Amino acid sequence: MNNAITIRRCLEDLRRRSDAALRGPGAIAPPSRSGLPQLVLLVITFSAFYGAIMGSSAGLTAGHWLQIVYSAVKVPLLLSVSFALTVPSYFILTSLAGLRADFTVALSSITTAQLGVSITLSSLSPFTALWYASTTDYYSHILFNAFIFAIATIAGQALMRRALRAMIARNRRHGVLLAIWMIVYSFVAIQMSWVLRPFIGQPTLETHFFRTDP
Repeated sequence: MNNAITIRRCLEDLRRRSDAALRGPGAIAPPSRSGLPQLVLLVITFSAFYGAIMGSSAGLTAGHWLQIVYSAVKVPLLLSVSFALTVPSYFILTSLAGLRADFTVALSSITTAQLGVSITLSSLSPFTALWYASTTDYYSHILFNAFIFAIATIAGQALMRRALRAMIARNRRHGVLLAIWMIVYSFVAIQMSWVLRPFIGQPTLETHFFRTDP
């Protein structure tokens, strides 16, 4: 009984945290020892859900069900590694611009954006499943998922800009740094998506975690 109550409280806390990320600036506190694990869990949960749907393109037969598992691992890995690789450069940029005092708030905004991307991906997963059911063309599946990721990225950027609105109004250099970080993040994410491919199972190929070609 106590375990059930604890689980229910944890789920409710995660729900409130997700809702807070979507509602407005300052909703998510800067990462801390207690808050960071919850944030990571939310990003992993929402992005893994979309990854599972994303990997279901080839169906469940002939071992293609493994792609569902692989993609459920790869999408959170894509977001987390891209985030981890670009945060140090953002820290250096804010330090060089004389804005290191604002880095904690900026980092909170970036993590809010990551959560926003994950939540948006999860919410759009029914459309991906519907597209898979509508056509069996592998390349159209790729293009549709690229479109979904573009929408999720825009949503994440909107959340980050909303969270940084006051800081940008106070010092416009924050807006410039945000644009630079977005370019760097996009480049790294594109490279990571190439390294981690495939995310979508191709029916004519055997399922592997990585492509066998270089």
